[in-house]
Amino acid sequence: MKCRSVPTIITLSSMLLLAQSGTLLVAADHSHVHGDGHEAEYETHDAHEHGRATLTLVADSQELSLQLESPAMNIVGFEHAAKTKEHHQKVERALSALSEPSKLFIINGGKCQFIEPHMENPFSLAENKHGEHDSHENNDSHTEHDEHEDHHEHEAHETHESHDEHAKEAEHREFVVEYNAICQLTNDIREIDVQLLKLFHGIEQLDVQYIYAGKQGAVSLNPKQTVLEF
Repeated sequence: MKCRSVPTIITLSSMLLLAQSGTLLVAADHSHVHGDGHEAEYETHDAHEHGRATLTLVADSQELSLQLESPAMNIVGFEHAAKTKEHHQKVERALSALSEPSKLFIINGGKCQFIEPHMENPFSLAENKHGEHDSHENNDSHTEHDEHEDHHEHEAHETHESHDEHAKEAEHREFVVEYNAICQLTNDIREIDVQLLKLFHGIEQLDVQYIYAGKQGAVSLNPKQTVLEF
């Protein structure tokens, strides 16, 4: 899919910060061009929307940086805590697949070599935080109960509300993966085939924002159109 580009108006570091906050404006008319030549509006979407994911790409000097953000639902099929053996196996398989960028992003040109990606298991993080939260609240409740029973009941009510809020947050888990490749000829990269879309069927649309060769732009890919052309 060929991308419409516009002159760069922000720095590379600013793009990464803005992209992460969801405020990046990549083109004045917010449009891209499909392979058939018809223009379509580049739509923004909520930070957490099942079926959609985002990819931020920055090519700078001899380095190609990509950041993938996707709801866990798109990757493993659920976002609740991994409770069963099957759940844990799905998470482990996903982490294994996401750790092989050379299979997820096929780079044509540039003579690029990926280095080890950086990512965290959103399920382990959430579960650890939940465990620490439980332990902290239980210790506080026990101490306050010894001091004053009425005060303990009041804190228990607040604890219940806090757990409710925590549960709501835990419903939304995301995979965030940072990839980096060292390229001998960064400006010679002609296209990137995002095979990620064929491996994780839960991603129905991948919104790409990029800075490449002094220009910035955006395009939406899908399982039937996986090639990002520059």
